Amino acid sequence: MVVYDVPPSSPAQIAQSPRAEFGDVVRLLSYHYSPQALEAGNPLLLDVLWETLKPTDVPYKLFVHLLGAPKADGSTVYAQYDGEPCARLWHTAVWRPGELLFDTYSLRTPINLPPGSYTLEIGWYTETTGARLPVGQTDATAFKLAEFTVR
Repeated sequence: MVVYDVPPSSPAQIAQSPRAEFGDVVRLLSYHYSPQALEAGNPLLLDVLWETLKPTDVPYKLFVHLLGAPKADGSTVYAQYDGEPCARLWHTAVWRPGELLFDTYSLRTPINLPPGSYTLEIGWYTETTGARLPVGQTDATAFKLAEFTVR
């Protein structure tokens, strides 16, 4: 786990920042995934840089979903990560405004991943109710990170 604390007088400079805010709690500053092409049975690694915006007593968790066409059971989730940030070591209750959190998530794609279009998304939800934080000033509750086509 790496936690960077940047003083308010020295804002972080991140190249190609999407700047997605989740509620008024946390901001996505930057991300990178690899490999760039999705392959069945291989892990998809996602590096993310977050900025905490305020302390909160709400136990938020984050999710990373790989979504595709509905399966036989109706689910569209083909791979996922759910948990607290920084390997479950940096709970939202201990956040201070302006902290930078670098985190890595690994999604294992199914060996039998069918050909088609897939979306990688990320978001936050309350552990107790499952309610998701909104993305910015929209009705969206997840931020789209990438789209893939498996042939």
